[in-house]
Amino acid sequence: MKAILVTLLFIASLSNAQHKKKLIRGLDSKNTIELFQLFETFWKNKNSIVHYRKMDLVENYQALSFTLEISKGKIDSDGTYYSYQFEIICSDSIIHQTVILSANDTIHFESDDGKIEDLERLYENTYNFKLSLNDVFKSNISYGSSCGRIGENPKERNLMKKAIKENDKKSLLNWLRSPVLELNLYGLEGLSSFQVNSFSEKDLELIQQVKKKKGSVQVCSGCEYTRREFQEYAKKFFKDLEE
Repeated sequence: MKAILVTLLFIASLSNAQHKKKLIRGLDSKNTIELFQLFETFWKNKNSIVHYRKMDLVENYQALSFTLEISKGKIDSDGTYYSYQFEIICSDSIIHQTVILSANDTIHFESDDGKIEDLERLYENTYNFKLSLNDVFKSNISYGSSCGRIGENPKERNLMKKAIKENDKKSLLNWLRSPVLELNLYGLEGLSSFQVNSFSEKDLELIQQVKKKKGSVQVCSGCEYTRREFQEYAKKFFKDLEE
């Protein structure tokens, strides 16, 4: 662990061009924990990663997505940077990786089909929900209220309120089965409006399982959009179920 920390501090002190190369080279790393620590170090130091998202999927599977802006020594003629979007799924090692280069829409894709099938099977057995990689990397949902200049609620909050009004626990429970952490939070919040004794034992097990997830979520309030830890919000709901 000490060696990893020393390496991270050294890389974080390098110039932009140098640490970008280190980051991209790091995608071949077999040490998933070290890779995540590297990304988090750059993100917290506000270097070139402009969007960062990490989430638990099921058991020891995690997903990571981030956008990296690179200028290859010179800024484009229009004054912008090249943008690379990375989408990664890991267990002990990387089993799925997509890299999209915005400058020419080049897509680099690698996936271990056997391990992805194992993940999909495990997810369906755990959550009774068919996993889609497109859902895993959805990034257009925010958790919050009165967002943007005119203070509109996100669509999902309005759907949550509708489900509560119509006593539609089924839809809210389905949101808990989604890999999208923002939907998980809307599901937990909506379900917390109902009496605990109105849920089946299976429903309560699902709620407890989702409450233990870890990762980052996009939250909004007014014009402010930020990323916060999932647990910061999940712990507010169903406190009576905590062990």
